[in-house]
Amino acid sequence: MGGMDTPQNLSPQGATRAVIYARISEDRDGEAVGVARQVADCQALAQRRGYNVVDVVKENDTSASDISGKARAKYVAMLDGVRAGKYDVILTYSRSRLIRDLNDFVDLKILWKQTGLHIESVVSGDVDLSTADGELMATMMTAVDVAEARRVQERINRANRERVEVQGEPTNGAKYGWRRGVGNRLELDPDEAAVVAEVARRVVAGESLNRIKNDLNARAVPTARVAEVARKALAGTVKEPTTKPGRTPRVPWDVVKEIADRTTAGEPLAGIVADMRDRRTKVPLWSHASLSSVVRRPGNVARIEYQGQTWPGKFPPILDEETYEKVLLILGDESRTPRRPDNMRHREIRHFLSGVTVCGKPSENGTFVLGDGTRVCGGKMRVRTDTPSRRAKTPERQYAKDTTYQSYSCSVCNGTSCRTYQAEAAVQALVMARLKAPDAPEMFSGDPAEVAAQQARIDGLTERLRRLSLVYSDLGLSDEEYKAQRADLNAQRDEARERRRLAGPSPELARWFDGEPEATWGEADPGQQRDLVAALMTVVILPGGRGRREFDPERRLRIEWKV
Repeated sequence: MGGMDTPQNLSPQGATRAVIYARISEDRDGEAVGVARQVADCQALAQRRGYNVVDVVKENDTSASDISGKARAKYVAMLDGVRAGKYDVILTYSRSRLIRDLNDFVDLKILWKQTGLHIESVVSGDVDLSTADGELMATMMTAVDVAEARRVQERINRANRERVEVQGEPTNGAKYGWRRGVGNRLELDPDEAAVVAEVARRVVAGESLNRIKNDLNARAVPTARVAEVARKALAGTVKEPTTKPGRTPRVPWDVVKEIADRTTAGEPLAGIVADMRDRRTKVPLWSHASLSSVVRRPGNVARIEYQGQTWPGKFPPILDEETYEKVLLILGDESRTPRRPDNMRHREIRHFLSGVTVCGKPSENGTFVLGDGTRVCGGKMRVRTDTPSRRAKTPERQYAKDTTYQSYSCSVCNGTSCRTYQAEAAVQALVMARLKAPDAPEMFSGDPAEVAAQQARIDGLTERLRRLSLVYSDLGLSDEEYKAQRADLNAQRDEARERRRLAGPSPELARWFDGEPEATWGEADPGQQRDLVAALMTVVILPGGRGRREFDPERRLRIEWKV
């Protein structure tokens, strides 16, 4: 592809300024060998033609096809350089390395008309856009490249579908909880599967992911990323990746290398993680997001989700269906009260009313409205510990242990406060009384008939999605029509799942009805107690007025019941 010799084609020194563009669509090993070969060939071409190479642009593991839907940032920056007069010629190994999309071809035609840009390749030759035949040839060759890219994608999709339907395995290989066994088939990894099962059991029992995460990290339980590094080390496939500009690697290379070397030497993975953590090495730790992702995967019950459909897998499950559905109900509830207030993310909860009680001081600009229509401040009540100077002025009283100088105080107006142990004792008594009421077991039982109806609807929509993917070409649907119908069915299925969740019971609260409420309360941690209080009621702490008075729950607390 070329243009006429215009002044902007030459640098002040008379040498044509060239930029080399090298790209490879997929680099499984992360070594960028393919890109390096392209650059070497382009440099040889520039030397033969007497060009001055002023820049080299490399895009590794990046597709030029519109199928990927990903922008080529370096490619766009290179074209901006052409417009700015920085480059006269683009050198590439082959035309398909630069263009595999008709829209990109049109953009380059416009750029040629504006700047007289030359585009030359090592193996594809040059095409002159200044003639009608040259433009026709370039258009036809670009169309061929686009068709080839689509044929490659179709072959990949067919291979993936066969893997899912016939072999019953996910397209992304063995993930955390499984490993390759006899005959290269997926089998459970005992240690990793035990971690997934433990997390699911604790979630159903009412523990928060933050609490579980902290416990796993304290026990130096290897994360999914660490386990992946160890798996690659044993297979001999750990190689230093080529990091794209502007991005940081998920795990630093020195950490990856140490984990790989020590795993290959036979050290237990948990011991490696514990040692690196003690040395304050940046070893990956469990996070709320990573834990949620691992425990909510369809693969945990031997299901495969591919292209909006669900398929049965032919590998052993980690969880039973009932436990898995309970996990989804709990972790999928966006309205679930968070276990920690925003300013307590890195501390254990010690007071079960912290962050879930609100200030009841009357205010025209308040954010909370009581049942009788009174608007109050609504600020969150946080635990405050009295300063030493304040303690000196406060006579010592027979307060409960560790609560002598702690109070719930409004974080917005500071106009309401009361001692923590007083409010907690009063609310605990109300909670116990409510749990002992005759209708208590039905409070969170949900609507079984509605759950069954929505599940049947979900199953029907899933089957329609599966059939649509099999016969959409026979129906004469275009890609856009197929995507629109699939999006509509997915939206209906998501709505049915939400209706099922709303109609279902609350598994994390069922534990409170299995035995005596007092015993269960005593065994629960403050976070679990806090979840129960948040599900039952909203606690409003009213101002105490002037002067020192005895705490009167009926005058100081306003309970807005939710159930």
